[in-house]
Amino acid sequence: MLSFTSYFTAFLLLTTASSDLLEKFAPNRYYVTVEINAICERDLSTTISLHDEDQFFDDDLAIVHVTDGKPVTLDGFEKEYGTFQPYIRLIGTCNGKPHMLRHLIPKEFIYNAKVMGHPIYEVEVDLDKANNVATDSKTYS
Repeated sequence: MLSFTSYFTAFLLLTTASSDLLEKFAPNRYYVTVEINAICERDLSTTISLHDEDQFFDDDLAIVHVTDGKPVTLDGFEKEYGTFQPYIRLIGTCNGKPHMLRHLIPKEFIYNAKVMGHPIYEVEVDLDKANNVATDSKTYS
């Protein structure tokens, strides 16, 4: 008959092995922080959202509605088995004209741990211009 110590030792070994196994097959964690400045001379009404592109349905990570020209910061977090492909989307109106813009976030702004000093992706979108081209830069928090 096995003693309590033997059962306890076996339990500890199985627990350690299973946690290592779970960690090996667990999804990867990804973080992204974006600061968006939507420029509009008048009558701004836009929804700014942060998404992760997936094969079938994109994941919504953060969303905000903006009616003033102040910069907004969106933080996104995702557990993903595959690749993480974040993008921002702006849908709304500026000066009475509708706009719909999608902007991919470069890979160097994706990080695996939420730590001080991580890169923040800054985007300035001039919605007054017809071409809706976004200009980007990088900063560190």
